[in-house]
Amino acid sequence: MSSDERNQWVNTAHAVADDAELNAALIPGANELRERLQDALNVARISFFVDAHESEQEPYMSEFDTSHSIALLSAYMRGDEALPTPTLRERRERAQREARQDL
Repeated sequence: MSSDERNQWVNTAHAVADDAELNAALIPGANELRERLQDALNVARISFFVDAHESEQEPYMSEFDTSHSIALLSAYMRGDEALPTPTLRERRERAQREARQDL
C-alpha cells in the first residue's frame, strides 16, 4: 500500500469513527455507552494510524479495537445487563480523559 493509500485509509477510518461517535451522542440516556464508546474509538483511531504506518503485520490492532467498539454498541442495543469489559488500552484512555477533565 502506498503512502497516499495508507493516509486515505486512515482518514476514512477516522471519519467513520467520528460518525459512530456522533450518532451515539444522539442516543438518549446512554451516558455510559457514550463515554465507553468515546474511549474505545479513541483507542481505535490510534491503532488505525499504527497499523497503517508502523505495523509490518496485518492490521490486527485496529481490527480488534474496531470489533470491541462494535461489541459495545451491540451489547447496548441488545439490552445486555452490562457492557463488555473495557480493554487495557480503553482503561488507559479513560484515565487520560479523566485527568484532562480534572485540569
